[in-house]
Amino acid sequence: MPAITLYDISITTFLKSLKTLNHILEKAESHAKGCGKDPDAYATVALTVDMKPLSFQVQVVSNTIKKSVWRLTGIDPGNWPDDESTIMGLKARVKKTAELLQKIDPKSLEGKDDTMVELQRMQFYALTVSPLENQTILGDS
Repeated sequence: MPAITLYDISITTFLKSLKTLNHILEKAESHAKGCGKDPDAYATVALTVDMKPLSFQVQVVSNTIKKSVWRLTGIDPGNWPDDESTIMGLKARVKKTAELLQKIDPKSLEGKDDTMVELQRMQFYALTVSPLENQTILGDS
């Protein structure tokens, strides 16, 4: 049985995650169009009151991946502004992140199995579940 490599558990996993994220964005776009809503409204809306908008969620996924790649390979992807505000912009961000990953040669990660990757710490708060009654989501009434 072949050994699992750092490339397999990082880059391959990131690529699969981005494919799933792109699929979610396509579903959101399709759902909005099917309901007669502007798909781009979804990019700026949060799923719940104590959550940041979808655009932020996609940007965090992208930033986490590119910073991990930078720390693992030494390839600096540069600074990408977090300014996407449309579904098309978010899908382009996902594609750009995937293209960065596809440039990585699996051999470039050989021998780096013990590399520590520290990610930025963020403050998180426990979430409480509350009914959605009396809340308007995406203009529903």
